[in-house]
Amino acid sequence: AFPVQAAFSAPGPYATTTGTATDGTAAYDLYYPGSYAALGFQSPIVTWGNGTGGSPAQVSVLLRHLASYGFTVIASTLPNTGSGNEIDAAAHYLVTQNGVATSVYHGHLNTGEVASVGTSQGAGGAVQAATKDPALIKTVMTFSLPNAIWAGSNPDCPTAADCTANPAALTQPVFFISTYGIWD
Repeated sequence: AFPVQAAFSAPGPYATTTGTATDGTAAYDLYYPGSYAALGFQSPIVTWGNGTGGSPAQVSVLLRHLASYGFTVIASTLPNTGSGNEIDAAAHYLVTQNGVATSVYHGHLNTGEVASVGTSQGAGGAVQAATKDPALIKTVMTFSLPNAIWAGSNPDCPTAADCTANPAALTQPVFFISTYGIWD
């Protein structure tokens, strides 16, 4: 075991809870610390993008794991998130909720620390969200960012260009994780 793996493979120190939310027609799954008071700091936001045909339930272990370290994770339930629009809208939803007095998130979120994260098509969406909204999205993490040759039209992207990420346009820190070699 590598030191970093050993340090972070175990669940974090915070109990977690889950929830759902809707904002107009958008639906989100949420993973967050069970007690914000127990953190001692404002929770950074992670906005998640699913891969093609995916759902947050398929990566719930990862999303819950992030919450156990104090992150508040919001994940679009859409199976196509390559445009980045849903990923960005989810982050904005939580920023708004941070200011709503009746919200469980009120005053507990660090709205200046927002990461867009995703896998496959959602990785492209994470890049798109960050390049479209660099004032909000401060960092990016991708799992298997697809090669541009795989971009195609779908319900989220009327044209392939709508789902083609441009990592060179990123101005934020980014962590690229490649899992399929030349396919990424």
